Amino acid sequence: MPIPMPPPPPPYVAPDLRPIVATPTASLRFERLPGGRVVGRSLTHGLWLAAEGAPLELRFHRRADGTVWGEQATYADGDRQGGIARASAAAHTQVLSRRVIGQLGIAANFVRYTVLDSTGNELRTWSTPLCGSMGSVRLDRPNSPDEPTFPGSWEGCEREFEGAFVLGRVTGLDRGWAMQLPSRVSTIGHLADGRYQLRVDIDPLDAVADADRSNDSATVPLVVRTTRRSSASEDCEFCIPEDGPTKAAARAAAAKHDHAAPVDQEPEWYADRLHLVEAALEARAARREAGRVPRIGESAPSAPADVDLPDLQAAPSYEIHTGTVRRAGARRDLLRFGALTWNAGPGPLEVEAFRESGTTLGAYQVFSRDGKRATRQARGTLVWHAAPGHDHFHFNAFAAYRLVKLDGSLVRDGGKHSWCIVDTDQVDTTRPGVAMSRFGGGGAADCGSNPGSLWARLSLSVGSGDFYGPDLAGQSFDITGVPNGTYRVQVEANPTDVIAEANHDNNTSERTVTLGGRPGARTVVARPHPLINEDAEGDFDCTDC
Repeated sequence: MPIPMPPPPPPYVAPDLRPIVATPTASLRFERLPGGRVVGRSLTHGLWLAAEGAPLELRFHRRADGTVWGEQATYADGDRQGGIARASAAAHTQVLSRRVIGQLGIAANFVRYTVLDSTGNELRTWSTPLCGSMGSVRLDRPNSPDEPTFPGSWEGCEREFEGAFVLGRVTGLDRGWAMQLPSRVSTIGHLADGRYQLRVDIDPLDAVADADRSNDSATVPLVVRTTRRSSASEDCEFCIPEDGPTKAAARAAAAKHDHAAPVDQEPEWYADRLHLVEAALEARAARREAGRVPRIGESAPSAPADVDLPDLQAAPSYEIHTGTVRRAGARRDLLRFGALTWNAGPGPLEVEAFRESGTTLGAYQVFSRDGKRATRQARGTLVWHAAPGHDHFHFNAFAAYRLVKLDGSLVRDGGKHSWCIVDTDQVDTTRPGVAMSRFGGGGAADCGSNPGSLWARLSLSVGSGDFYGPDLAGQSFDITGVPNGTYRVQVEANPTDVIAEANHDNNTSERTVTLGGRPGARTVVARPHPLINEDAEGDFDCTDC
């Protein structure tokens, strides 16, 4: 028997987790093909999970070797002070058992369903994880917060939806709030049509602290029905066979529905014209940046005292693949890569910019103290970045890209140094200072929609990152003539220290790659990295890119 998670010591309070039955019956529908193969299963129910008396807060962390561990946090008197300034809310933490550790932000085996016949015999049993808190609703309780304070998780439960670079996730449910229970039912065997009972058990492994375990189960009538499909259709490529889908079959099906085509699959005249324009705009943007980017060693004002500074860090590059373009009638080989820079806190990065002259905006870094705006300093410039996929203002010298040999000597410089800074990815929502109530807690960024903009605002919330995909202009090295061999892709955040931050010594990341192939058909293999989720990157056939 597993050992239950003990209750936290006073004055810390564990939540009372209980199911709520909102509809009197549940239904389970199977779908069969003429040959008898079950191609679909769907469960419909009105079952919810409620947290009474205190919030449910589960924190998941990724170690440097890629393994995941988790902990449950409880607060005094069941309060978590709105869930915003985590550093100011003292929590008692208890390490979670491995039995409930899934991917980041996912509590595995947290909900168990059992189908019973009229005599109480168990016919089918399956477990589902608890995946985020998206769709939670407020109950009519006097002590429940008016708004949810946990970040909603928009990803699914599978690892390929986890995100390519994620270091920490918080899954939770506010006190006096409820979320609908998962209805995953993809693997159970077929049942004859008829009436049954469906029992749901919350946390059957007793892996989290629960104030009252006696009310963790509920049973509702279940109606099972099988429908028959006349023939296999296109939709069946995503249906689930009895033995579950194979990874290869699932990806092959998904590839059929992927309409993103490499640029060089366009007509040659189109590709040639497009990349001539792209090359010219990138060269012009690079020249403009070169004239405006402050150099390392220039004096920069000291950050104000007693403010919460950001901590910018670059993730190892991912979504790395090769490609070819035509420029000025010549074919060029490219090494394309994605780059993510994130903010580890404890303060947000906020930049406001106002029109200075021409297409240049003068930039000010805005500093916060105790979650409120405190002061600002003039730091850097924004310039209009006219290039495919951009066409907005960028902050100069925000990042630098380099392709280097193993001894560190430079092979290629990325040329592009400017970014429009905006939250695109949740990297670590367990960090102190995370605005847990929303994604993009620093506020909506506005990089300016035209060169005549008078104002722009760029921001990077604590725990969030900005990802530039490999197919955006500037996210590549020209590797024409670069010999086959092993190199490193370097991404450096804040390379000139123009942005004031808490730590300037952790801004550079590297990813080792091996180039191969021949001119016009280069290949690349990226060395696996323990912090990069390869399943989320996608597959690239680099021979034919």
